[in-house]
Amino acid sequence: MREVRELRFSSADERFGALLGIDPLQAMLNQAAASGRNETGGILIGRYIDAGAVATIADATAKPPGSRFGLSWFTRGNKGLKKLLEARWSEGDHYLGEWHFHPGGSAWPSGPDEVAMRAVASDERYRCREPLLAILGGWPGKEWAVSLTVFPIKEKPIPLFQDDPYPKKASCDFDLSPIDPKSTIGAPSRFALPILEPDPRSLIQRRALRSDVGQDVGVGRRRRAGE
Repeated sequence: MREVRELRFSSADERFGALLGIDPLQAMLNQAAASGRNETGGILIGRYIDAGAVATIADATAKPPGSRFGLSWFTRGNKGLKKLLEARWSEGDHYLGEWHFHPGGSAWPSGPDEVAMRAVASDERYRCREPLLAILGGWPGKEWAVSLTVFPIKEKPIPLFQDDPYPKKASCDFDLSPIDPKSTIGAPSRFALPILEPDPRSLIQRRALRSDVGQDVGVGRRRRAGE
């Protein structure tokens, strides 16, 4: 049996792709298990490869201090994120999007989830025009599923499908239960995001647009091949 180190996702038209490492997946599962029946979440950190067409998710943070949550709602705080993202930017990593947990529910974006992520895509302060949303649904340790969705600015959400939906073995504490992300039913989730408020450099893709005065300025979007 092959060992799974990452889960591969892509859109139906192969326009978007993502690699979800076992470490950030394990982090989401651990946080979800610790939260019990309450929602939880955090941000996704990583980088882009393949000319910006594929996002590689390296980290899924715990809920920041100041986050508020309940049985079917989650408001992510932003305390400490500026410092974290500035440090990760110096290593070549960026803000990629958000994740949160639907306890006992579907691993599929709710209406409020979509509203929140569209706001991220259109808000210049995030500098991320195609943010990712990862949702973990079900119950860690039992049956659970994870979904990834891209929210391109001024476009409909684009679901990403797991390339290998039935991995044989994973290097994480919980079994990868192959259930349909839409199969479990829970209360609709309410999801809200305060502005991150970091230095813009910590959110932008490291693609120089200007060379004068030594500035390194870019935009947080995937680049298409040939751009």
